[in-house]
Amino acid sequence: MLKSKGLQTLDDLDGPEEDPLLKLQPHHSLVFIVELCEAQRPSKLGSLKGSHEKYLDELSRLEQTVELLRGDGAVEVIRWEPGMPVVPSSSSSMPQQTGGAVMAGATPSGGRRSRPQSAGVSRAASRPQSAAAGSQNARLRAYLGVADPSERLAPRIGAFEVSYKLVNTQSGQQYGPVEIFSKIRTGTWPGSPSLLLKRVHEQLQGFLQIDMGAGMLFQHAQALAKEAKADARGAKPVLQSAADLPDDAGNDAPAPDLAPAPAAQPAAAPAEPPPAAAMEEERGGTE
Repeated sequence: MLKSKGLQTLDDLDGPEEDPLLKLQPHHSLVFIVELCEAQRPSKLGSLKGSHEKYLDELSRLEQTVELLRGDGAVEVIRWEPGMPVVPSSSSSMPQQTGGAVMAGATPSGGRRSRPQSAGVSRAASRPQSAAAGSQNARLRAYLGVADPSERLAPRIGAFEVSYKLVNTQSGQQYGPVEIFSKIRTGTWPGSPSLLLKRVHEQLQGFLQIDMGAGMLFQHAQALAKEAKADARGAKPVLQSAADLPDDAGNDAPAPDLAPAPAAQPAAAPAEPPPAAAMEEERGGTE
């Protein structure tokens, strides 16, 4: 009964109500970048165990999970390939370890100091790169918003590194990238879909709030600009009707009577002459 109402434990009864999550709008694109190990498994020497199909299955499961974030926008999953910039993550540098193990930049006690890193870097930097590869990397850097990435020739062994970034396709504004999972760092797989989505929302909701707020400000600025442009042109004069015209001051003469004049009566017809017999009687009487 509790699960049917969205309650998993009794603690959810007293928990605060959560605000509804913001979703992607039509002008949003959520891009996930996955660095996936491509080493042969199991290896010939037996150092790498498992199978490569496991990595592909986890990638497919990731694609199905992040599809739930589509909303009204777009979701895309990109596999990291050589030549693409390295997405900054917690696993990009060697983690420090304790308990007598080697720490990044430290020399083990009683051991011989390792060769300085500059030697390997200078040797790799001396290799010429083609102009086409350089221009392609430049475009990818601009697309992913990563400056001066360190080149990597292949995905790292054991890598299943997941990052994402939010892109506003209208303004070109980008937020991220943000790492949400690292198999190199944790030594495990991503886990349940709900846990992965929770990691995404931790910063995605803030990105959406910032982007939507900026969009509202932009629309408000556009409305103000249109109003200012209309004021600069000047409003067109409005013609007044005769009834709204003001009376002339100082004119005391009554208003002329504009009633229509009565129609003229038709003229009377002339009297007919008396008949001849009547004239004879009048003449006889007089004699």
